[in-house]
Amino acid sequence: MKIMKIRTVQYYLREGFRSMIKNRLMSIASILTVASCVFIVAVSIIVASNVASFLGQIEENVRSMGAIVDDSVDAEGLAVLWERIQGIPHVANVDFQSRDAGMDWAIELFGEDSSILDHIRRDPMTFRRSFIVNLTDLRYTETVYTALDNLRPYGIADITHNPTMAEIALTLSNITQIVSVVLIFLLSGISVVIITNTIRITVNARRNEINIMKFVGATDWFIRWPFLVEGMLVGLVGSFTSAMISWLGYGGAVDRISSIPVLDFLVFLSRGQIFGYIFPFAIFLGIIIGLSGSYISIRRHLNV
Repeated sequence: MKIMKIRTVQYYLREGFRSMIKNRLMSIASILTVASCVFIVAVSIIVASNVASFLGQIEENVRSMGAIVDDSVDAEGLAVLWERIQGIPHVANVDFQSRDAGMDWAIELFGEDSSILDHIRRDPMTFRRSFIVNLTDLRYTETVYTALDNLRPYGIADITHNPTMAEIALTLSNITQIVSVVLIFLLSGISVVIITNTIRITVNARRNEINIMKFVGATDWFIRWPFLVEGMLVGLVGSFTSAMISWLGYGGAVDRISSIPVLDFLVFLSRGQIFGYIFPFAIFLGIIIGLSGSYISIRRHLNV
C-alpha cells in the first residue's frame, strides 16, 4: 500500500466525520457499545489493581522474618552475622533490633502504665536481640529460611516467620494476576464481536454507496479507509467517555467503601496512581475495538 497523500488523508478524515454525523443514530449506538465494553474492562482493571495493592500490603507484612540472636554472641559476632545474612540471595535488607527497641515498641503499643510491661520487665527473655530480614520476593521465603537455619552455628538461636500466610498471599497474588489478564482478553474479545455486529449494520445500510464506488473503479482500500476512520473515531469517543465516567465514579465509590466501619482499614490506590495507565489503555483499547470492528465488517462486505 502506497503512502497516502495529505489530500487523501484529509478526504478520509472528512468522510469519516461526515459518515458519523450522517448516520448519527448508528454512530451513537456504536459509541455507547464501545463505551460500555471499555467501561467494563476499566472497572475490571480498577478492581484487579486494588486487589493486587491490598495483597501487596499483606505481602509487606509477611515478606520478612526474624532471626533471633543467641545471648552469647558479642558485638564482633553480631557484625559477622549481619554480613552473612545480608549476603544471602533474595534478601533485600537487614535491620537489627535491640532489646531496648523491643521495649520501646511495647511501651508505644500498651502504654507506659500497662501491667503487661511489668511482666515484660521481669522476664529478660521476652525481647531478645534479633535481625529483621526483609525479602525481595515472597517466592524465596523457604530459600532464605533454609539459609538462615544454616547460620545457627554462628549465633542464630531461632527463626520466626509465618509460612502459611506467605503461601496464601503468594497464591492469591498469582491467581489475581492470571484472572485479570484472562478477564481483560475475554472482555476485549466480546467487545470486538459486539462492535463488529453494530458497525456491520451501518455498512449494510450503505451497501448501495459501496457498490457504486466499486462500479466506478474505486479500490477496496479507498472504500475501506473512511469506515476505518469512522471506527477509530467511534472507539475514541466511546473510550474517552467510559474513562471519564470511571474517573468520576472512582472517587465516590472509594469514599463510600471507606465509610463502612469494617472496611476502613483498606488503603485504595489514588486516582493518579490508577488512572495514569487506565486512561491511555482505555483510549488505545477503544480505538482498537472500533478499528477492528470496522475492518472485519467492511472486509466481509467487500469479500476481500
